[in-house]
Amino acid sequence: MKKITPLYLLSLVALAFIACGSQEKTAKAKGIEFDSIVIDSTYHLIKGKEYPSCHLKLNFQYAKGEKADEINHLILHSGIINPELATTAQKLDVKQVLDSFVTCFFNDYKTDYGVILEEEPDSPGLNYAMEINTTTKNGREDIVTYLADIYYFAGGAHGISHTLARNIDVNERKIVTLGDLFIENHEKQLHELIVKEMTRKFNCKTLAELQEKEFVFADANVYAPENFILNKNNITFIYCDSEIAPHAAGEIRIEIDYDDLRDILKK
Repeated sequence: MKKITPLYLLSLVALAFIACGSQEKTAKAKGIEFDSIVIDSTYHLIKGKEYPSCHLKLNFQYAKGEKADEINHLILHSGIINPELATTAQKLDVKQVLDSFVTCFFNDYKTDYGVILEEEPDSPGLNYAMEINTTTKNGREDIVTYLADIYYFAGGAHGISHTLARNIDVNERKIVTLGDLFIENHEKQLHELIVKEMTRKFNCKTLAELQEKEFVFADANVYAPENFILNKNNITFIYCDSEIAPHAAGEIRIEIDYDDLRDILKK
């Protein structure tokens, strides 16, 4: 294992960057392997006291090997770590991006929650935590799916968990979108299949029953998310917590076989 300690953070947190050679959930594809950088850090808002505090735990997989820079460029610009990076074409370095993310994360907590501490020193909502665990998996041919399981707690009644998925075409060196998969005017048929699987999942017979009983797609806006996994035999669509249903429903996933999609998939 390789340990790197950024000097500018020594006064704030005990921070470890560790390159781990073996991962249980790691893809391999045509000369590309994935390693990881692990960060586990805590900042204490009041010196000498365990709480209030801010905790960050991050396991970030990155590509190594032939043309790894292109794969890492796609991952970093996918918005998983920093949504603002999705709007720039700037060439980025993995460790620099993570350094910047960690620094901004703790600085924002120190600034924002420091103000709350001064105004409301007994506030129960001064603790903050975030965990990001990334994994990679092989699925459809020439596709590596990059998954980020994200949890954050901001002092409320409960934390929030969600999953972000990005499908990387290792041949074309691009993130696959719905527009890459489906023909024009595919929406009606795809939405019908989504409703079919969703009603089956919640043991409902119709979309109306699904909306009335489970409050799923309650605004009548049925859609396919860009958050999906290209598996070997099917597509998994992921709807994040509170995206299409109340928080109690949690994250919702449905699978649709490629055979059922054959009429609207691009050849």
